[in-house]
Amino acid sequence: MPPAAAPRPYYQLVIPCASQGLEKYLLTKLYDRTFGADPWDRERDAMLGRRLAALQFVTPAHLEVSRELQVGGVEQDGGAGIAAKRQRETWTRPV
Repeated sequence: MPPAAAPRPYYQLVIPCASQGLEKYLLTKLYDRTFGADPWDRERDAMLGRRLAALQFVTPAHLEVSRELQVGGVEQDGGAGIAAKRQRETWTRPV
């Protein structure tokens, strides 16, 4: 029978929990500054969004993409993209 492990001192158990709690607290307070968008980025995103909206009429036929690439590539990659988007939607940011 192997020897029983010696009990760990209390401080060795508490310090990791305390550091994780402190890290979580700090990141909840600094989240917007750390991961927030710069006003310049927001303006540029809005501009790109308007440009993309203006190009919604473009289809693969306009770009002379062959029929094989239109059907095979979009269905295979589109499913993975939709699954990834749904997964991102389930993630939440700290409150």
